[in-house]
Amino acid sequence: MYRYDEFDAQFVAERVEQFRGQVARRLSGELNEDQFKPLRLMNGLYLQLHAYMLRIAVPYGTLASRQMRKLAHIARKYDKGYGHFTTRQNIQFNWPKLVDVPDIDDLTNPLTLAPGPVRSMVRWPSDWRSGRPLPPFGGRALEALGLHAVARWCNALRSFYEDSSPRECQSDK
Repeated sequence: MYRYDEFDAQFVAERVEQFRGQVARRLSGELNEDQFKPLRLMNGLYLQLHAYMLRIAVPYGTLASRQMRKLAHIARKYDKGYGHFTTRQNIQFNWPKLVDVPDIDDLTNPLTLAPGPVRSMVRWPSDWRSGRPLPPFGGRALEALGLHAVARWCNALRSFYEDSSPRECQSDK
């Protein structure tokens, strides 16, 4: 499991406090949605049709039990009692109130879970495409659960979309 050092923890704490001020300015009307959009996107907060969605990065897709319990607490207190794991092994909450998002971010910092759009890649250990070595246990959570076929399927879909040009994706007329 990835652990923050003192620098990481301090950096995330400062980022959360900065975002807390930005949220306060948005709620007070000092920032309009166009001004607030790049700030919220940098912090993993997306505006959906009816509510905000907060994505929290899970480094290398690995969670300890205390992290999982804290995520369950966040789901119960700030969402509708559940969250969704993404194909990139992050978690997202679909119903947080804007005013609560900095508090959620505060709860994730001691857990070494990062608020924001950090991309955790689900990669097969013999990933011939990148040639980069995997970090210890990196991207292997699906394999650890015995879901080798799911991991390969996710990677196959991702490879298709990454390799497709817009011309190839157009339907035949």
